[in-house]
Amino acid sequence: MVDWPEGHTEPYHLYLAFFKSTPTAQRYLQLSRGRFAIEQFFRRVKTDLGLDHYEGRSWQGFHHHLVLAAVAYLFVPGFLPAL
Repeated sequence: MVDWPEGHTEPYHLYLAFFKSTPTAQRYLQLSRGRFAIEQFFRRVKTDLGLDHYEGRSWQGFHHHLVLAAVAYLFVPGFLPAL
């Protein structure tokens, strides 16, 4: 899939994926745009909510810290991306 806006000389993004059957155009867009929301979530949680301040040693402790940061993300106004 090539995301090439009208009037631009080069494509915006190129996506390569393998599927068992050919997906619809809407499914292509869902898959290509879904990555942005995840990246924005981690960028904002790391910088604003302290996800990068974890200094523990266990997987369970890190998982607990990640879940609490994700829950805090839901309660901070203005953090949810516009879809």
